[in-house]
Amino acid sequence: MKKYLFLLCVSFLLLSLILTSCTVNDEHEITASARFYYSVDSGRTYGDSMKEYPVGETVFMQVIFNASTTNRKASEITATLSIPSIDAHDAHYIDGQIITPEFDSVNNVTIYEFTLLASLEGTETSVVIMFIPNSPAMATMTVSFDESVSDIHNVQNTIVFIDASATHEEYSSNKAEYIN
Repeated sequence: MKKYLFLLCVSFLLLSLILTSCTVNDEHEITASARFYYSVDSGRTYGDSMKEYPVGETVFMQVIFNASTTNRKASEITATLSIPSIDAHDAHYIDGQIITPEFDSVNNVTIYEFTLLASLEGTETSVVIMFIPNSPAMATMTVSFDESVSDIHNVQNTIVFIDASATHEEYSSNKAEYIN
C-alpha cells in the first residue's frame, strides 16, 4: 500500500511538472518594428533624415517591417499601414506583397494590411509607396500590429509637403494650413 501511494504521489508530481512546462513553453513573445525611409531619386537611394519635400516632387516611401518571436514555431502576424487620404497628394502602392488597399471613410485613411512571419531569426519585409504631392500638406502614416504584438511597437511617421518657394519662416507661421 505504501508503494502504491508513493507511486501515485510521484506520478502526480511528474504530471504536474509536465503540465507546467507545457504551459511555460506555450507562452512566447512576438516583437515587431517598422522603419520609414524616403527617396526622391526614384528609389535608387533611401534615407530617414529628410522629412520635408517640395510639392510636385515624387517621393518614394519604403517601410521595412521586422518580426521575431521567442517561440521555435514561426507565427503569422498582421501589420497595418494607414495613410491619410487627403487631396494634397496621390499615394500609390508600388512594391511588396500583393494586397488590395481598403478605404476607411470614417477615419479618412487608406489601409494596407500585410502578413508578416515572426521567427526566431527575425523576418524582414518591405513595401514601397509613391507619393505625388500636388499642394502643401502634412501626412502622418501609422503602422500598427495585431493583438499578438504589444502596442508599444506601433509607430507613426510624419512627412510634410511644402511649397518649394516658401521660406522656412513662411512655412512655420502658416503650419496650420499644412495640416488637413
